[in-house]
Amino acid sequence: MALRPPGGASKIALLVSSIWTISMIFALIAGHLVLVIFIFLHFDQDAGIQVLVEKTGLPMALLWSLVVASLLLDVWIFKSDRKNKENIRRR
Repeated sequence: MALRPPGGASKIALLVSSIWTISMIFALIAGHLVLVIFIFLHFDQDAGIQVLVEKTGLPMALLWSLVVASLLLDVWIFKSDRKNKENIRRR
């Protein structure tokens, strides 16, 4: 017998997991976008992140933190995927 009836999941848990998922997706998209624009500006126009800071008005620390967060999330996704594949092989 189930501990909770079907549909009895906590609404707060659903809200928290939704916010976490949306935040992760935003960090992944924004961080990779900043990284691609930085690479384009650096190699094509010999400009750096300063151009992106001037155009968007966002602080440089925020832009670099988005890049770092997206790379960390990439590593986390890669490691969790490998772990899941190993667990499937063990079964």
